[in-house]
Amino acid sequence: MKRFLFVTLILLTIISLWSRRITLDSEIDIGFEYDSNVIRLSDDDQDEFLDSDNPDKYLISSLDDMIMNMSYSLKLKHYFFAGHTQIDEFKLSFDKYLENSVKDTGYLSYGIKQYFNSKLDLSLRYYFYPQIYVRQYHSVLEDEYHEFEYSKNYYTMNLNWDVQKRLSIKYELQYSQLYFNKWFTEYDADILTSNIYLNWQPVSKFELLCRYGWRVSDTDAEEAFNEPSEIDVIKDAAYSSNIYACDLKFKKLPGKATLNLGYSLETRFFDSEYEDDTYHYNRNDYIHVISTSLYKSLHKRLSLLAKAEYGFRNTESPHNYVIEDKEYSYFNAGITLSYDIKLK
Repeated sequence: MKRFLFVTLILLTIISLWSRRITLDSEIDIGFEYDSNVIRLSDDDQDEFLDSDNPDKYLISSLDDMIMNMSYSLKLKHYFFAGHTQIDEFKLSFDKYLENSVKDTGYLSYGIKQYFNSKLDLSLRYYFYPQIYVRQYHSVLEDEYHEFEYSKNYYTMNLNWDVQKRLSIKYELQYSQLYFNKWFTEYDADILTSNIYLNWQPVSKFELLCRYGWRVSDTDAEEAFNEPSEIDVIKDAAYSSNIYACDLKFKKLPGKATLNLGYSLETRFFDSEYEDDTYHYNRNDYIHVISTSLYKSLHKRLSLLAKAEYGFRNTESPHNYVIEDKEYSYFNAGITLSYDIKLK
């Protein structure tokens, strides 16, 4: 954390000393959302939680929750590289769960967007998540429930090309490093994702955005242990997946609003070769998300975003209990107010 802040400060100092025509802006976002299933429990697990049949298995206080979202970003616009526009952004974000504080999370990020001309730009961004809680699981180190949680480094690169007035193509490369606590080090992972976006705007009031992605997650598995032969069951959560997504955007609606309708599907195939690892061996997941959002400018610097999504996961496995434990559904809806502040 200290290193991240130090490097960010050095970069901003260099830019401020060498750049021309600096513009400084910031944005404050405050939002509230409702989530019907905060840790994505299956139907059977929800019943177990409500009946208090296995209290050690759950740290949450309720299945659903209200979440307050807060973020602040600082943007520095200048002409540091060959006279072309560059935007540097530092952002701090935090999610506060009103009932289930164990799910509180947040991140710090720093990003650069460099324009090369009016049709080509490149973005680089780094995110640091100090803690992300998933739920309680049994550890292979001892037969007790422990917090299944991790910290995360997340890097992204985006190359955007406006091929013509109504057609653009974007390539996105994502890399994540997941570091779990001492009870679940076999889940430490490197995740690489490649996305191709095609954006088509046949008329000014309508946009179609299609995306295909390929993801590979490589976990430590038995390499996490000094003596893997002493572990009863090696857990290998490595997987590869295909991601398909499509969004329809309707612009210039009454009140100058923009409506977005989206659908995404991730088909995830686990790679475990350990037959005793029943929760991963020969398992396939199909993760569906249906979403909608409405954006409206309320004032020159004030805007409102209302959103809702329904998601569910279907699972294939040789074991029925794995299917019953891993399938879930949820509903999420919320609003966010954003206010831009011009500092310089």
